[in-house]
Amino acid sequence: MSSLQRRTNNLSDESTSSTSSSSTARSYTTSASSPPSADPGAEQWPPTLRTHVIGKRHAITSLWESTLKSPVMKMVRNFTADWQAVEVFRRGYSDNADDCEATVLVTSLERVAIAEWEPVLRAIQALCREVCREPIEAEVLYGTVERYTSDFWQTRPGMGCSIGLQDGSRSGTVGGFLELKRDGDIRLVAVTCHHVVSSGVPALGPYDEEGGTAVSQPAQSDHKRELAILEENINDINTQKAAKIELTGGFGLERYLAQTAKIVDMWKTKVAKGTSFSLRYGRVFATSGLRVNSRGASVDWGLVLPDSSRVGKNEIPAEASRFEVTAGDQVPLIDPMDLQLGGRVTKGGKTTGWRTGVINDLRSQCHLNGGPDEGTSEYCVKGVDAKFSEAGDSGAWVLEPLLGVVTGMVIGGNKGGDWTYISPMKEIVADIERTLSGRVRLPFIDEKK
Repeated sequence: MSSLQRRTNNLSDESTSSTSSSSTARSYTTSASSPPSADPGAEQWPPTLRTHVIGKRHAITSLWESTLKSPVMKMVRNFTADWQAVEVFRRGYSDNADDCEATVLVTSLERVAIAEWEPVLRAIQALCREVCREPIEAEVLYGTVERYTSDFWQTRPGMGCSIGLQDGSRSGTVGGFLELKRDGDIRLVAVTCHHVVSSGVPALGPYDEEGGTAVSQPAQSDHKRELAILEENINDINTQKAAKIELTGGFGLERYLAQTAKIVDMWKTKVAKGTSFSLRYGRVFATSGLRVNSRGASVDWGLVLPDSSRVGKNEIPAEASRFEVTAGDQVPLIDPMDLQLGGRVTKGGKTTGWRTGVINDLRSQCHLNGGPDEGTSEYCVKGVDAKFSEAGDSGAWVLEPLLGVVTGMVIGGNKGGDWTYISPMKEIVADIERTLSGRVRLPFIDEKK
């Protein structure tokens, strides 16, 4: 996966993450967060170190922003410029969050030995324990914080589809569509992240229909990968067919061939469609660039002007229905809701599809690519049953799962962990309106017209 060659990578389709390969160090580990003793009869050994949102009951939740965040950040930044994120979770070996210790978690590039981190972790822990008067751990996690960028062949693709620059260098997700009114002109634009459609930091546009960089849908990398998978499936079936003939001497072969022929024909039809499909989608209309707003959070949005023949709609797909939203409905035409700390959300990304998560009760301080040295303050989502997002999901819209109202957009994630960073949709809309001197609203696409 390609990435911007700075202190962090973009969470683009070129990066993957796994907690199992990351190294961690904890100081003053207490029994509650220590791994249980070896149990020969246990279903899983070694046990999995789990991460939970911090919750509202621990004292650090009310004291972090006002008292602790600034001195902790100073300790980390004085120690290394390679820090990636500083955040607070509950970490331990129990499925019950209350059985796991509150932990100040520092993500860093793997350039400093764990032993060298120990004095910093002890100092952070001592400060937090003194202020909160409750048990608190401190831990370093090696990894990178990135901006995400990775169903196919739909003439009018909708929410969560793959998108990328025509030259194949970048890709990500279309979150959905907005109607932009400026200078008496109304345009329907597809929304993603700046870093999905630009490799640089500065803002782009606004352009006219022919001015912006050409965009493909699906992204070329996804298009090629899907064709390769289908071809591989066909070859595997043919290999299995030959083995079946050799193994059985032809017994039962007729029925087997009839079954596999239907599957192969289906795959060949998809290959033919994909091979002849035009990837032309539209052009970049305008982007925010990579900058910081007055709240100290990242600004990272991009608008694409789709060709009229490829305009999709904000329809919630069937796979999202298990998260309470109603499949087949369009996203409600009401103003974006505020993000609720501790609240549940769902999102649709091109890599992981529709998944649900919980917003951490404390925002994370992140060293995202293109951001300032002191980092930015980002809302953080922890997946409930699986990772909330992975590489390629940048640009995915985040919805309130009961009503399906838009609340945010995925801008990246912690490659050393398994959590996601999102921007509030209210802030995105306000910034688009201010930057482009226009008005934004959710559209209703009438297919009868």
